[in-house]
Amino acid sequence: MYNHKKQLGAQAEELVYQQLKSQDYLIEQRNWNGEIGEIDIIAVKEPFLVIVEVRSVSASFLPHPFLNIPRKKQIQVSRCALEYLKERKKLLLEKNINQPHLVLEQINKSQHIRFDVAGVKWTDKNKQTADIFYQENAFYSQFAF
Repeated sequence: MYNHKKQLGAQAEELVYQQLKSQDYLIEQRNWNGEIGEIDIIAVKEPFLVIVEVRSVSASFLPHPFLNIPRKKQIQVSRCALEYLKERKKLLLEKNINQPHLVLEQINKSQHIRFDVAGVKWTDKNKQTADIFYQENAFYSQFAF
């Protein structure tokens, strides 16, 4: 059962990834793992660094995927985003050690963080087709970025 649920989650993430690419999002990371947890998709859509939480449901009687994000999960995703930004800054500094102005330019380009949620609702019994619902600014972080 757990493997099936994990597989459906991976399929849902792939659908959302393809949709974001088709909408000219620049995908930086997928399934980024930090010490605190995982971020499903990290993308750039100027002027935002977009953190995307993907949720899926398969039964029609279950609530909409957007309703399935408790505050605890929002806090975890926010903390992961902070961790990712620290790591990203460190990597940029290491990569451009002799050109710190490039690092500042890159960091400033995406200093605005947006937390989006993609909801995937499977529409058939075999989980081959789905409706994707996408909400920009689905939640806000309690942390300052």
